[in-house]
Amino acid sequence: MQIKICKTYDFSNKEWLSYITSFNNVFNLNRDLNYFKKKYKSEADGYSLHALLLNDNLDVVGGCTIIPVFYNRNNNIIKIG
Repeated sequence: MQIKICKTYDFSNKEWLSYITSFNNVFNLNRDLNYFKKKYKSEADGYSLHALLLNDNLDVVGGCTIIPVFYNRNNNIIKIG
């Protein structure tokens, strides 16, 4: 097992496929690649940050994602993530 730190656009095709398959199996959903690319395209940076847990076959078996966003706090715009 290994952890890969990357930005959304650094996913390989194999990583996307295994990520989507794992996500859909765990949550009993049917999300596609377009759903995730849209979800992870941050308004703040145009991408999200990911820590992918890869097994020995380099399939994604876990992950953690940070999606940068802008917030208005006391009339100050701040970026979180």
